[in-house]
Amino acid sequence: MSHPVLEKSEYVSNHPEQELLPADTSDSLQCLDVAIVDDCRHDAFLVEYALRKSSQPFKEIHHFGSLSEFLLASSPTPDVVVLDRVMPDTGLTEARIREIRARHNRCGVIVHTSALTPSLRSTAAHEGAVAVVEKGSLTPEALGMIVASAAIIGPQMDIIPQFSPGTQKL
Repeated sequence: MSHPVLEKSEYVSNHPEQELLPADTSDSLQCLDVAIVDDCRHDAFLVEYALRKSSQPFKEIHHFGSLSEFLLASSPTPDVVVLDRVMPDTGLTEARIREIRARHNRCGVIVHTSALTPSLRSTAAHEGAVAVVEKGSLTPEALGMIVASAAIIGPQMDIIPQFSPGTQKL
């Protein structure tokens, strides 16, 4: 069974409630700002080096040595946060993804870990992360593409509502 092919203009007129991504997203990716939150300067340097080596366009890449330092910074919202999973002042950071998204709701969050597990992927996604990436597992180009994709997907994600005790309705 063949399906009719719709032209973009025909699709848009049939689905006006849906926003389509621009056909050429390179224009929207020319000014990407990335925050790397990692207590290990060496790991942060390797992420920055890989991003600079990729063909993706990155304007600014900032390093924060702790999650507290990042959350307290008065800098504008980055397009993407690359978040180390385990840090001394924070513990397991996937539990703090909602906090990052509440403060910087237009950014994509990528969890960067040395111990990738299915449960971490599930938890991080549930908390609002766009991706979970194992340290050293990707080429610079692949890492750059994931970060660029997170910049597009991040602003489109809704924050999971948080309920106070006694306010949930069954």
